Parts: sequence; structure tokens; C-alpha cells
Amino acid sequence: MLTMREFENYIVEHLKERLPECEITSRHVLKNNGKELTGVCIKANDSNIGPNIYIDKVYNRYIDGEDLDIILDELQLVYETNSNPEFNLGNLTIFHDVKDKLDIKVINTALNEEYLQNVPSMKFMDLSIVARIKISDNATITITNAMLNEWKLDKAYVLGCAIANTLSSDKLYIKPIGQVIAEMTSLDVPEEVDDAFYVCRTEADNGQYGARAMLFNKQLMEFAKSIDSDLYVIPSSIHEILLIQIKSNASHNEINDMIKDVNSTAVENEDILSDHVYIFHKDTGFES
Repeated sequence: MLTMREFENYIVEHLKERLPECEITSRHVLKNNGKELTGVCIKANDSNIGPNIYIDKVYNRYIDGEDLDIILDELQLVYETNSNPEFNLGNLTIFHDVKDKLDIKVINTALNEEYLQNVPSMKFMDLSIVARIKISDNATITITNAMLNEWKLDKAYVLGCAIANTLSSDKLYIKPIGQVIAEMTSLDVPEEVDDAFYVCRTEADNGQYGARAMLFNKQLMEFAKSIDSDLYVIPSSIHEILLIQIKSNASHNEINDMIKDVNSTAVENEDILSDHVYIFHKDTGFES
């Protein structure tokens, strides 16, 4: 049985045999909430970019007995499927060429102190807004301080562009939780629950990092006014939030206890957004 480091080296060396036209390296990447992942980067020799494929979960499958050749077949397929993004990064050093590709994600500030040291960000309550370059539907590059230095631009301008792009190109998905559950299962939800709880996220990228919906202040205000209620905003994860009418029976403390319980038992550590509820007023927006 290979250790994780031995598995990492095995994957790199055997992918090199399969893909001799590529430069293949591995590296450890700090991701959301301090999670470190092992990535294998596969880059064609005539290209300056290639997909970074994380192998931590694949290693768990190997530990469970999956054949190494099957794993290599899958990783090769992932590379071949994602190796030709529409976006050409030949001019990555020129901001004008990436400006329209910028978007954002929202993460927890306290849980990402080390990560945010190298990444420009903007405060949003106790969260942080981070900018990315969207290469394709499945690939992004996070903007770093080094990129800002290369472009000779300040973070306020770059993050402002990313936020503006997101607000103009994306839109909100808001549905009663009962409808969402019904679409996924055959279960029925009591009408009083269905009327009080709503699932909310952004629609782009299949909801990936959809909790950035919290920045859509105008649309959230329109929704809150349409149901004539201020809202509890529950940070389900970095991908989704829940909206609850404040006039419902749920109390502030009960919701906070629920969030902490769900975060500790049902949400992957790297997907946690926050451990407390936010209050959104239909006339003024988020309570500071």
C-alpha cells in the first residue's frame, strides 16, 4: 500500500509515461478554510497553462482498493477534457485581456487568514470577497497580490471590476425549500415550512460559490419586499444560503445553534462559510 506521498509520485511518473508531450508536476495548494490539497498540474509543453487536478479523494479510493490503472485512466481523461479552455492565457500579464473574465467568491475571513495574506480581498461584514479569473466553466485562477503588482493596479479597482462583472452577468436562484426538496426527492414538506424557508444561490457555475448571492443587495431587497418580511440569512455553505422570514417562529439563538451543529456534522470543513446568522432588512439591507 502506497503512502500519500508515494501515491503522488506514482501518479506523476506514470502520467508522464502516458502523456510525453506534457510537463507534469505536483504541488500542495492551500484552499478554503486552511484546507491543503495535493494537485497534479498537467501542462502541454507548448502551453503556459494546464488543469490542476486534485488527487486527495482519488487516493482514498485507492486505499479502498481501486486499481491504479483505472485511476490513471480517469486522470488522463480529466486532463484531455479540460486541457483546451476557450480562454487563452497568453496575455495574462495584461489586465485588459482578463478584465471581462473576472468574478468573485465569498469566504470566511477568520478561517482564511493565511490564505488571504497572498490574495487581495475586500471585507464584507465578517467575510471576505476574493476575485478570480474565470477560464472556463470548470476552471478559475484566483487573483494574487503578485498579479496586482504585475498589472500595477490596486485591489479596490480589480475587486470592483470583479464584483461589477458578477452582479451584471449572474442572477439569483431563489426557491421555497419544499420545491427544491420535491425536485430532488419524492418527499413532501409541510406548507408552513415551504412558505418560510427559501434556498438562495447564484446560478452561474451550477451554484459553485453561490453564497456570493449575499452581495446581490438590490435583488434580495426586492425578494424580501415581495414576501413582506425581513430575513434571517443562514450561511449553509460557501455555495448556498438559506433565507428565513423573521416573522417565522425560529429565534436568533436557535438558528445560531442549528448552524453550528450543521457545520460540525454535515458540512465539509472547506465548505463552511460562517457559524452565525445574518439579518437582512427589506428596506435597508444587511444589519451591520
